[in-house]
Amino acid sequence: MGMTVSGSGMAGTTVAMQGKPAAGGTKSTGRNSRTKKSGFSSPAQNRPKKQLKYNHREIPGQLAQAKKAQSAATVMVRAKTKLASLLRCVGSGKYDYNELNNAIAHARRMVRCAQLKVKNLKEEEMEAKGHQKKSNGKKARKEGEIKRRVAQKERELEQKLATEHLQEVMREKAARQRMMEKRRMHRREEQGKINEADMKYIKGMTEKDTDTRNQSDISGVWMDLSAAAAARSEAALLKQQLEQEARAQVEAEMSMDSGGMSELSGSMEAGAAEMAATDAASVDAAASIDVSI
Repeated sequence: MGMTVSGSGMAGTTVAMQGKPAAGGTKSTGRNSRTKKSGFSSPAQNRPKKQLKYNHREIPGQLAQAKKAQSAATVMVRAKTKLASLLRCVGSGKYDYNELNNAIAHARRMVRCAQLKVKNLKEEEMEAKGHQKKSNGKKARKEGEIKRRVAQKERELEQKLATEHLQEVMREKAARQRMMEKRRMHRREEQGKINEADMKYIKGMTEKDTDTRNQSDISGVWMDLSAAAAARSEAALLKQQLEQEARAQVEAEMSMDSGGMSELSGSMEAGAAEMAATDAASVDAAASIDVSI
C-alpha cells in the first residue's frame, strides 16, 4: 500500500524533542532523562482505537445484483467513494493501522472489480444490440419475402380465375351457337316438310281436277286464288311467329351474358332473318305455283 503512517510518529517527535538541549542547563536534561527511563508515552498513544465501520460485503453484493452497465457504473462510483473515505481516515490516527490498511486494499480491489464489470457489461450490451439488429434484419427480410410470395400467389390465382372465367364464357358462347344452329336446322327441316306437304296437296288437287278443268276454269281460278291467299296469310303468320321467337331468344341471351354476347345476338338475329327469308321464299314459290295453275 505504500503507507508509512503509524502510531510511532508521535514517539519519533518526542525522541527528536528529547535530543535537543534545553535552555536551562543540566537540570532540564535530567528531567527528560527521567521521563525516557520511566517509559511514559503521550496521551494520544494511549488513546483506544475506534472500530472501523467498513462492510466488505456491501459492494460485492451490489456488483452481483447489477445486470446492466449503468447499474454497475453506479456501484463503481460507490466503491470509489468508500475508498476515498477510508483514505481520509489514514491521517486521523483514530483507527488501527492494520485494519485500516486491509480495508483500503479491499476497497481498491472492489473499484477494479466494478470497473471490470462495467467494461464487460458494456461489451455484452453492444454484442446483444448487434445480435438484435441482425435478428430484426432477418425478421424484416423474412416478412418481406412472405409478403412478396403471398402477393405473387394472389396474382397467379387472379390470373387463373380470369382464364377460367374466359374459358367458361367461350364454352357457353359455343354451346349457345350450337343450340341456335340446331334450332335453325330444325326450323328449316320443319318448313321443308310443310312445303312438301303443300306441294303434294296441290299436285293431288291438280290431278283430280284435270278432267273437269275446261268446264270449271273460272271456278278453279277462284279456288286457286283463295288457296294462294290462304297460303300467303299462313306464311306471313309463320314468319311473324318466327321473328318474335328469335327476338325473344336474343333478348334472353343478352340478359344472361351482357359482357361478351353481342356477337352471338347478331348471329341469332341473322339466323332469324335467314329463316324468315327462307320461309318467305317458300311461301312465294307456293303462291306462284298456285297462280300458274
